[in-house]
Amino acid sequence: MKISKNKIIIFIITIAFAVLLFVNLILNIKILRLNKDIKDDVYDIKWDVSSVGSQVNKLNVFIKDIQDDINDIKYDVDDINDKL
Repeated sequence: MKISKNKIIIFIITIAFAVLLFVNLILNIKILRLNKDIKDDVYDIKWDVSSVGSQVNKLNVFIKDIQDDINDIKYDVDDINDKL
């Protein structure tokens, strides 16, 4: 049984195409995993930013309380000075 040159070329091209499809599949799987990792990282960053925002709000309230206390002390000092 003699195999023609054209059949050998077609066989080689078919094998090469199958290898390319397999490599493409592996790369797509890796890309999907990277996308999942990126999504997880973005979620973590959003959570961290939200946490920082919450801490900043608490700090602003604390600073406002200190400012109110300072104003109260100023009024008390003014009252004492007026009485003297």
